[in-house]
Amino acid sequence: LVGSEMCIRDSKSIMQSLEKFLSTPIAHRGLHDDIREENSISAFKAAIEHGFAIETDVHLLKDGVVAVNHDNSLKRVCGKDVKIESLTSEQLKDYPMTLGGEIIPTLPEMLKLVDGKVPILIELKTLCGWRNNSLAKAVLRDLKDYPYKDVIALQSFDPFAVKWCRKHQSEYPFGQLASGVGEKGKTPKFLNDLMGHLVVNKLSKPMFTSYDVNSAPNEYIAKTRESMPVFAWTVRNEKDLEKARGYADNIIFENLSLDLLK
Repeated sequence: LVGSEMCIRDSKSIMQSLEKFLSTPIAHRGLHDDIREENSISAFKAAIEHGFAIETDVHLLKDGVVAVNHDNSLKRVCGKDVKIESLTSEQLKDYPMTLGGEIIPTLPEMLKLVDGKVPILIELKTLCGWRNNSLAKAVLRDLKDYPYKDVIALQSFDPFAVKWCRKHQSEYPFGQLASGVGEKGKTPKFLNDLMGHLVVNKLSKPMFTSYDVNSAPNEYIAKTRESMPVFAWTVRNEKDLEKARGYADNIIFENLSLDLLK
């Protein structure tokens, strides 16, 4: 799945793929609301119906299946403090989402639903530790038979995962997620600076950067935008939207009035 077998698209065609992520706003974890849970099949259907690209998150389950969920714990969306990566795909079915009762979808299930209708931006959640490339390999496995190569992009906070995508595949654009804020009281200042000042890009060498709207604007992202596209995440209100339009080429949004996107 890696190496020469994957090298079938040139850099120009990959950059053309990336342009498709600039033409429509990107729905953060699907178009979710008070009746549709984030990263659910219903949220993805809603995004498709409105023609929005979809940002989603993936984890690797115990049996090697890729599941679509943001948190490592199921507590927030399922009400159970269970680590998703400790479950098999069959066990995951025992944990319906609190909102709506849906089952957390697998990546193949999501791909079957979307079927090329809108672009998908996949975030690799490598919570088992940096330099763990099992998730990236599993995602490429699931994408191998997906015929719509030009509407898939990959990204991660983990610069080693981004670097791995750069070195071991040439099918999909790959990007670096970054924030200069981090978790209050948890993220060390030096790490915030590495990410927020985009020093991390020197390691990962991404094709695009997804940058926290709460950390912008600043000189670092302005300089980065001179050489690559920039996405602003997560835009949740009109103030965020105004700020994002000043430093980014597109937005990743949630809970935003759709009238503002017209």
